[in-house]
Amino acid sequence: MTSNLGAPASHTARKTAPNLTRAGIVIAAVLALVDIVGGVAQLAPGSLLPPEVAVVAIVLGVGTAVLVPIAWRGSRWSIWLMAALRALSALTAVPAFFVPDVPTAAVLAAAVTVVVTVVAIVLLLLKGQRS
Repeated sequence: MTSNLGAPASHTARKTAPNLTRAGIVIAAVLALVDIVGGVAQLAPGSLLPPEVAVVAIVLGVGTAVLVPIAWRGSRWSIWLMAALRALSALTAVPAFFVPDVPTAAVLAAAVTVVVTVVAIVLLLLKGQRS
């Protein structure tokens, strides 16, 4: 039987992301899944998005998904990178508000995506209590 008495806290406590940050990570992971699935669906001929935008969405989604387990363990650089990838992903939705003849459903989906992304980024970057 071993004891951790006298050991520094860094050796006994596992570093994890704060609870609010974890909520942001979960939302970002869902958004990443939407990017990947939606991007693949948009690669079909005659889709609403240009193929270049679909590929960018897939890459940003995969990048976010790769960062999820690293960010979950509390890595600040991965959380910041995840926030940046999500911001870039949201920017790909902005043309829906300005390009003519975009279906109303697509504009609404873009608006929801941008709002949910902002919420995810705020949660990712908030500093809260460690769990």
